[in-house]
Amino acid sequence: RLSGTRMSALSSRLGARAVAAARSSLRLRGGGGGGHHHEQPQFSEPTGFFMGQPPRPKGVRRQRESWEIPYYGTFFLTFCLFSAGLMWKPETSLDAWARDQLALKEMEKK
Repeated sequence: RLSGTRMSALSSRLGARAVAAARSSLRLRGGGGGGHHHEQPQFSEPTGFFMGQPPRPKGVRRQRESWEIPYYGTFFLTFCLFSAGLMWKPETSLDAWARDQLALKEMEKK
């Protein structure tokens, strides 16, 4: 069994190790300080153009980014799947149940 002073010394040593390990992992990941916090932020002068891009000359098409086609395709397919799912979902309202029950009773009478 450890005495009180020995236990506190052991816990402080383990705490110091944990703090040192956290500091070293932050340094490895780039979050532990350094000179980048004191650098001046880069500032781009306003150009007066939307998104900083000048208008294209007539007849010149915009170059698409590599992510645009898969992004738009995925968006369209997702929209189609959700639309189909909502269109064919089962009707679970109380009114629909009552309508079905009324139709069943009328069929039994005939």
